[in-house]
Amino acid sequence: MNILESFSLESKVWIYQSDRILSDNEFNLLENGLKEFCRIWTAHDIKLNATFLIKYKRIIILIVDESKAQTSGCSIDKSVHFLANFGRLNHINFFDKMQMPYLENDVIKTINFNQISYAFKTFVINDSTLFLNLNISTLAALDTLIMPFNKHWLYKQVI
Repeated sequence: MNILESFSLESKVWIYQSDRILSDNEFNLLENGLKEFCRIWTAHDIKLNATFLIKYKRIIILIVDESKAQTSGCSIDKSVHFLANFGRLNHINFFDKMQMPYLENDVIKTINFNQISYAFKTFVINDSTLFLNLNISTLAALDTLIMPFNKHWLYKQVI
């Protein structure tokens, strides 16, 4: 059984992207670190029902089913600190919100938010370019992780 099948569709989701594709070694270290982190992750000393996904060796998705225990500001801070520490040790930035990820030949590329309009006008990207929606907040919405540019929130922001 897929572990996500046991999670409520209302489970909370946080999505981070690395500033580059992880090496195999970094991927394995991050995967093992996240397994341990999710195993011991708590909110007010109550164990969280948590898991994670890593997509494209760049996108980290943390998932918490709050049906038994709610996250808190402190518990969310713990996840941010975990990724910040991992990033510091491995020279990876998980927190550059100006880089907008999209798929090109099934590989994640990024473009700076301020360059999207120019990229569209110069045909670097188009209406059907597949962008990732990092603003998802529930497991139910995870099926909208990837969408054509003209359906993405960015489209209205920059075109």
